[in-house]
Amino acid sequence: MRPAVPIQSDPALSLNDLIFRHADACPSAFALVDADTGSAFTFAGLRSAALTAASALSARAGVAELRLPAILLDGDAAASVIVPSGANVTLYSDLVDGVQETEYRRPPTKRSDTPPLLYSSGTTGERKGVVLTHGNFIAAHAMLASDPDARAGRGKTCSLCFLPMFHLFGLSVVTLRQLQRGNAVVVMPRFDMDAAMAAVGSGTASRTSTASRR
Repeated sequence: MRPAVPIQSDPALSLNDLIFRHADACPSAFALVDADTGSAFTFAGLRSAALTAASALSARAGVAELRLPAILLDGDAAASVIVPSGANVTLYSDLVDGVQETEYRRPPTKRSDTPPLLYSSGTTGERKGVVLTHGNFIAAHAMLASDPDARAGRGKTCSLCFLPMFHLFGLSVVTLRQLQRGNAVVVMPRFDMDAAMAAVGSGTASRTSTASRR
């Protein structure tokens, strides 16, 4: 029987703390890598981008009043989206233009606060919001970080992620799990067998996770 997994007890600990705890220890290490283009975020760069976006959302987009905008990432993906007339849309580059990471002010955070609100059909087929707290993620990641590789003290790995990050498996089990361990994640926009095998064969990615179907 496996021993009980210790869960950190700091009431102010947040999901952000877990994700970015390696930003100071290994700032130049890769965190996220685009499988198609090779462009990458280091841990320091990812933290800077996240804090800058948070500052911009709080100051410019009315998040404090829950008037959430639709944010489009720049590039080909944004160019291909048909925007309905009158929609509240802001390009990411416009959102963060002129905003500095140093403007970020961390709000009071409790473990019972909700960092994401994911949507799932579960087993019913009806879409529903799934409320997950910082505490949920902290407990789950304590369990995920106790896998055989971590217990064996193996070195850094690089995971291939082709599962959608709007789904809990792609977001938490793959991406956030590896980031909070200081590992890199190679991101594919969708699964492609040739591209996946090329990433593994070239040594770019050393492991991957998949969802089984029964």
